[in-house]
Amino acid sequence: MEQEIITLAIQAITNEIGKHPNNANLYKERGRLRKMNGDEKGAIEDLKEAIKINPEILNEIEGKFHNK
Repeated sequence: MEQEIITLAIQAITNEIGKHPNNANLYKERGRLRKMNGDEKGAIEDLKEAIKINPEILNEIEGKFHNK
């Protein structure tokens, strides 16, 4: 069930990114969800895009995406 919710959230954020492609927070959040969903490559791509749009976002995500 949790996996389905994460997948739906990723889809919703992807739709929002289509409407607001310069919103770094959307990429950051989708990256976080992709990481939770086991999509390391997708998470990294999203985080790189978020940082490209807003380099300051790196301060918010530092350390939050490491495996425990």
